[in-house]
Amino acid sequence: MTSKHVIPGNLAPMHDTSTGSVRHPSLFKRLCIPLLLVVGVMTMGSGMGNPGCGSSSVPDCEEGCNIQGTYALRFVMDNPVPRSCSDLGLTLPTVLVIEREGNSGYVSGQLLDHRLTGTLYESTNTSLQLSTETTAPDGTGIAITVMGDFSEEARTATQPLRYSGWLSFHSRDAAEKCSVTSHFTAFRQ
Repeated sequence: MTSKHVIPGNLAPMHDTSTGSVRHPSLFKRLCIPLLLVVGVMTMGSGMGNPGCGSSSVPDCEEGCNIQGTYALRFVMDNPVPRSCSDLGLTLPTVLVIEREGNSGYVSGQLLDHRLTGTLYESTNTSLQLSTETTAPDGTGIAITVMGDFSEEARTATQPLRYSGWLSFHSRDAAEKCSVTSHFTAFRQ
């Protein structure tokens, strides 16, 4: 004698070939493909298959990003660098050189014979932070950071620009023998 199963909606019974019994497909299995498609669309640009915001692609910065040039630095204090920092070879710089890689947002800077790196985005093209990790002659690790804001968007490579912010030196030793932050104003030459 065969038993009849009542199946709601249009879910057809499935036969389990290992046991010979009748199974009904679950609602989850029917929604599996549409659910995967929805998740895929929602995550596009998050690094899951489609490059977009937050991906590792080269940042574009073409509009108002011509910040490259040589900047003369002026500090609020004449000599804010304590002896513990000067003993590590750190002095107040007088020049900051900023370069860009083509039309990308990758930026490098040259300060006290150290190469600093940073990123400039069109959405925040008046703010820039450059940094590097280096080693003093005695082996002490040093972090150098320059962060600040430009007076306006840099439409051309020759327009006068002011870049003002903070320069900091921090040693990476347990005693933190060198730690200084000084305010500067720089003008593009």
